[in-house]
Amino acid sequence: MQNRTANANKEIKLLAVSILCAALLVLGHLLLAKSLAEQAWVEYTVAAIPFVLFAIGALAIRFAITAEHQD
Repeated sequence: MQNRTANANKEIKLLAVSILCAALLVLGHLLLAKSLAEQAWVEYTVAAIPFVLFAIGALAIRFAITAEHQD
C-alpha cells in the first residue's frame, strides 16, 4: 500500500511539472502579442523560455530514472 502511495506522489509531481511546462508555453505565446512584442524585456524573457523548458525536462527525466531505480 505504501509503495502505491509513493508511486502516486511521484506521478503527481511529474504531472505538476508538465502543467508548469504548458503554462510556460502559453506565457511565451501571450508575451509575443503585438502589444508587448516591442518591449525589450519581452524578447529576453521569451528567448529564455526554451532553455528553462529544456532544464525542466532534463530534471524530470532524471527524477523519473531515480524513481524507477528505487522501485
